[in-house]
Amino acid sequence: PRRGTLTLAEVEVWSDGENVAPKGRATQSSTAHGGEASRAIDGNRSGAYSDGGQTHTQENRRNTWWELDLGRDFPVEAVTLWTRSEDGGRFAVRLQGFDLRLLDGSRTEVFSHAGNPAPEESVRVALKGDVAGAIRRAAVAAIVRTGQEQAAVFAALCRMIREDDQRMAASAAIRQLPRSVWTAAEAGETAKALLRWAATAPAGERTRQDYIELTQLGDDFSGYLGNAEAAELRRGFRELSVAVFVVKTVVEQLRFDTERLVVEAGNPFEIRFENNDNLPHNLLFIRPGTRLEIGTLAQVMLPDRLDRQGRAYFPDHPGIIDGTKLLEPGQKETLQLDAPDAEGEYEMVCTFPGHWTLMWGRIVVTRDVEAYLKENPVAPPAGPAALAEPSEQ
Repeated sequence: PRRGTLTLAEVEVWSDGENVAPKGRATQSSTAHGGEASRAIDGNRSGAYSDGGQTHTQENRRNTWWELDLGRDFPVEAVTLWTRSEDGGRFAVRLQGFDLRLLDGSRTEVFSHAGNPAPEESVRVALKGDVAGAIRRAAVAAIVRTGQEQAAVFAALCRMIREDDQRMAASAAIRQLPRSVWTAAEAGETAKALLRWAATAPAGERTRQDYIELTQLGDDFSGYLGNAEAAELRRGFRELSVAVFVVKTVVEQLRFDTERLVVEAGNPFEIRFENNDNLPHNLLFIRPGTRLEIGTLAQVMLPDRLDRQGRAYFPDHPGIIDGTKLLEPGQKETLQLDAPDAEGEYEMVCTFPGHWTLMWGRIVVTRDVEAYLKENPVAPPAGPAALAEPSEQ
């Protein structure tokens, strides 16, 4: 709240005992001396700028700021800031009088702590956590892991989404359930509710992670309705969406939570891949009919054999279009891709040894997305039975 330079070594946002800051995307008012905003969530707390882990705005600017977008709402118990502490604290004073603000998903301020003194090394600002909400979210995550009464659980989770009761937690939990327990009645009503909600979101919010995940679920749910109604709903979601897809792993099930993506031939799209499992996983975008060869090659690769981009289990094969690095549990990566001009059923697959026969899904490239979804409203299951001739499935 004055003229100055903002430098941060690290920002940690504590939610349910976990630092969720690395899950987010950081921005700042300006950048100088290579001090990108993302440095404040890279895990490097060093107070020395030469260690390459600090942010830096342009010198002596008015009202400099740094912001972290977590992608969705989280209950926050505390925020810890680590500052530039080298040279006897000469740079630490830059934080003198800083303001800390927390916003919700609609950018409404829910917490503010102004005029804070500059810390010598770090400072922890405690908040009153959403204890009841945290317990409820934990219960939602746990109930799908039991494997019990899955149809009733699915119905309850759909009602939570329609009633805006822990909507994001319920959506993530539904993705953990097998598609065989999804029902047309619940899915259809929930898709309609999600479309009404999506229509209220400002255009600038439509690249947010929570918006993308919920509209993607609504689009999937639409396929469980009759053709005419499904086509109308899906047209509505496409008009309110961008070509960004979120794909996550399902804990201890060796599968992606999304079985099919449908993209327009020749157009750019984006996949945000998140590994929520307890094992390493990657995601490769491959050409039709090549999974067997690519998986077999990856199966015998050594873990320290990396390609030019540092990717493990990434064989040299013309069928690979692009892919992520091998992500450890809790990591995520974004792939920015161009859909091929040739139509077909391409695939996404994890090539970690032993995973590729089970952990795959379709990326359908078509010139008419609407017509394809009308003819194929529900994605067929991906699994080992489709291994022999993947290009014909």
